[in-house]
Amino acid sequence: MTASDDFWQWFTTHERQFKDRTDPGREALTDELLEHLHQVSDQLWFEMGVLRDGTGHLIITAEGNAEAFPDVVALVDAAPRLEGWEITAFKPPRGFGFVLNRSGIAVDPKQARFAALEDPDDPGFFGLEVAFPHYDAGREDDFLDAAYTMLEVGIGELALAAQVHHLQVGALPADPESEGYLPLERLPDLLPGRVTH
Repeated sequence: MTASDDFWQWFTTHERQFKDRTDPGREALTDELLEHLHQVSDQLWFEMGVLRDGTGHLIITAEGNAEAFPDVVALVDAAPRLEGWEITAFKPPRGFGFVLNRSGIAVDPKQARFAALEDPDDPGFFGLEVAFPHYDAGREDDFLDAAYTMLEVGIGELALAAQVHHLQVGALPADPESEGYLPLERLPDLLPGRVTH
């Protein structure tokens, strides 16, 4: 029996508890789920939720680590059909209708803009500069972390890792449109290709 088979056998045994929000052991079981997932690969993580209709949703993710993407696909491909569960590989695109607080920085995607970056020596290159109205160069790493998280939610884990080859951050110009900066809602339409696994 493979590690993937072991994981799904364990998950199948406990799936009803995960869907029972009143189960007092549910939180401890979630920690145990991560332990079993790391027996498959220590590069794998998960998100899980239960919809109002009682349907469970389990997302297997590599948190953007492209080297672990084959492990994500293999594990999800090995998943059994479980009634009342949707099991998905990679964090899906959710659009930009949210506000997040990351590294102590409040980020509203509707206020940020992006500009596409090109490399004349590499026609397949697609990079982004994400510009913020409240950018602080002294906190570049924090803004980069916030931009990465915002893009992962907006366009999805797989698209970000496979289609965006470079990411940088900066201050929003006084007249963004005249300098080629666009609203983030337009980004999915401008990505160089559609990615499927």
